[in-house]
Amino acid sequence: MNEKGIIRMKPDKAMETITGQFPKPQMTMSYILLVKLIAAFLAVPFFLFGACSPSGANLTNDKNEKTEAEEAAADKEIGGVTEMQTETAETKKGSYLIMSSVYSDISQICEQSSLDQWETARASVTGWKHHIHRVDHPQFRIDDETFAKIIKIMKDSDIKFLVESKSTYSGSDVINAGKYDAERDIGFLQRVYDYGSEVYALEYDGAFFDYTELGLSKEQATENLIAYFDAIHEKFPDIKLYFLFNFPNWGWKGNPAYRTENGDAMYMGDAYEVYNLVVPAFRAAGIPLAGFVVDNPYEYAVGREYPPIENRSGADVRNIDWVGRILELEAMVRSDGMEFIVIFNSQQGGGEHSGTFARNTVRYIDMYLDRGGRPDGYELQSWYPNPEQWLPEDDDKTMSGTVKAAAELLKERGIIE
Repeated sequence: MNEKGIIRMKPDKAMETITGQFPKPQMTMSYILLVKLIAAFLAVPFFLFGACSPSGANLTNDKNEKTEAEEAAADKEIGGVTEMQTETAETKKGSYLIMSSVYSDISQICEQSSLDQWETARASVTGWKHHIHRVDHPQFRIDDETFAKIIKIMKDSDIKFLVESKSTYSGSDVINAGKYDAERDIGFLQRVYDYGSEVYALEYDGAFFDYTELGLSKEQATENLIAYFDAIHEKFPDIKLYFLFNFPNWGWKGNPAYRTENGDAMYMGDAYEVYNLVVPAFRAAGIPLAGFVVDNPYEYAVGREYPPIENRSGADVRNIDWVGRILELEAMVRSDGMEFIVIFNSQQGGGEHSGTFARNTVRYIDMYLDRGGRPDGYELQSWYPNPEQWLPEDDDKTMSGTVKAAAELLKERGIIE
């Protein structure tokens, strides 16, 4: 997770951000300005030909409805695949919806007087995920008054408190990095309990790769993961523990990653290999790993990351079935008796102050369901500059507007009640 609006995908220690962690790729202020300039340029012909819709149009009044419908259909045909190559899964009972946004302004959503502005979203979500540094980092923590309000609203609304964390160890004792990361996070997590609540689940972002980046072998990285999760579990035995894959950064079964700008076609490694290394090791150590989380924004899933990113593998990203890889991992996780969570969001939408984030996020969910995917958790998360606001949910440019639209789709398709 990165709290400067820089995308999760690119580790660069020279650009440490508010979270004290690695930024995501190329979502700098100059990049955001470029996106806005391009958007403004593209808006000219639409305006001249009368194609613009009224300001504030909702999800059903898309200003480029025909174009986006055609684009969505094309996205489903990536790699010549229009349907999942296995039988469509039955609707999973007990599926749940999670919301999370790093930058959306929380000053309104935590007020009792604003409850009616996210009534549908609030009734639909099971969990609200917060970054560990917003929980209790001395520099970035949510202030006491606001934190108390958030805890109260979540408890009153029966919304579970989830946390995302990541290794930030930078000392010399790298062989024990996992232990130090756990000690830090245990201190931060305690604040939730001090305020009369509890942490339901913890997702560990950058798991494995952050430790190999310190110079550790794959086996040593696995040992540090075990050390981290074991310490968390010993202190807070009821917290559910999840391994988070930044999936476009990983190769799969010897095939290249989407992002390969570091010169390695596999970038962070082979996710298939790491999965089969980590899962048996966790079981042997008695670590109750609840499941896996896949972070794979819509534009990566359909092979048209926006704007184009550097890929040195020579692979034609438009002709690789990226969704198929996620489905394969889902099947593996399910067969091993664990939960599978997909983070649904839009990189393009994250760089625009528009309804694109909501539209592409909902389109992504719909496409994934059409392919036969049935994750346990549907996580709506933004670490981008947009959506800027949480409220109101009737505005598709807000985060709660995205949550409401996704919830309506999931209810329509019988995934959640």
